[in-house]
Amino acid sequence: FYSHHQSEAMQKPSLGFDYLKRLASSQSDWAVFALQGRLAWNEDEKRGLEPQLYNAYLRFKFRPADLWVGHLRPAFSLNSVFDTHAQLMLTLAMHGYGYDRDWGAKLSHDLPWGDWAVSLTTGSGMPLKLKGNYLFSGRIALGQVNQSNFGLGLSGAYGQVLETMG
Repeated sequence: FYSHHQSEAMQKPSLGFDYLKRLASSQSDWAVFALQGRLAWNEDEKRGLEPQLYNAYLRFKFRPADLWVGHLRPAFSLNSVFDTHAQLMLTLAMHGYGYDRDWGAKLSHDLPWGDWAVSLTTGSGMPLKLKGNYLFSGRIALGQVNQSNFGLGLSGAYGQVLETMG
């Protein structure tokens, strides 16, 4: 199904920034720092301007798995693998199932035949709120969207999440 009202929720006039920094030694890079946000015009708010934070994470590269910490994509669905800001079709998160970004930690690893990831996040979405809420999620996929241009996978999530929009 398609809801015109839901698609407009993310489509707002805004001014944003995107910062990406690779942290490296003389042999290889060992971490990535990402910070992405925007100041959006929201006519429904009294003040009009609404700060929004998308990426704010540090991703450490270890041999067995990458460790992500901060405001990141939970390990659920295809949302966790590619940027969906320019999508015309609504993602699962826009249908109210899962989060596009959440506060927490994630382990992920690319394999020759696919990838896997697990995450433990707050289940609060964009704001950082801790009221007994949590979201554990995981995914495993055949194929890597970034390399083979396809991904067939299985995702699951369990937790006590906060009501975020409504």
